[in-house]
Amino acid sequence: MNRCVWVSAIVAAMSWAACATTPAGGGTGDDDDDDGGCGDGVCATGETTTSCPDDCDARCGDNKCTGDETLASCPQDCTVCGDKVCSSTEDLASCPADCAVCGDSICSSTESATSCAQDCLATLVVSNQSSFTISGLYMYACGTSNLGSNQLAGRVIPPTNTFTITHVAPGCWNFHAEATSGVFWDRFNTVLEGAKTFPWMLIN
Repeated sequence: MNRCVWVSAIVAAMSWAACATTPAGGGTGDDDDDDGGCGDGVCATGETTTSCPDDCDARCGDNKCTGDETLASCPQDCTVCGDKVCSSTEDLASCPADCAVCGDSICSSTESATSCAQDCLATLVVSNQSSFTISGLYMYACGTSNLGSNQLAGRVIPPTNTFTITHVAPGCWNFHAEATSGVFWDRFNTVLEGAKTFPWMLIN
């Protein structure tokens, strides 16, 4: 082969190879802008706020408590139910362990009649709207028949008067009231809830 033709062929082949591997504009040919490495300003796949904080700054609202985020600076990311702090994103329904407060008139799942009587004990108010004087008042648990002791303990409830029984354990109760004349009233299967008042009206 003529030497000039052979050299020309080599030059042409090299030029074609360069054109095939070099994109227009003289770039590197790599279309992935996320592989520039840590420090390129792009939080690429595989990079985290821990491995590359320069690219992956913590962002409040991404549901990850990362970087310099704290419960105070970003409660929506850093709230943890059970940390004994009722944050702005928690409430009694979502996290009773953190948000239950004795004295709020709500007997939450973390409170009991022993730990918070004011929230978890019920009140019974008997209103005598009859023309009789009530001399006997009894309350006993559902499923039992023993009336127990007279809650009036020697007192009476005259007509138009009321009598209040506090610190009643929540649950199912039966009530029985007796007048000095022998007239009586019964109320069965009444559920009392903690921190609530139940009225019982006696009428002729």
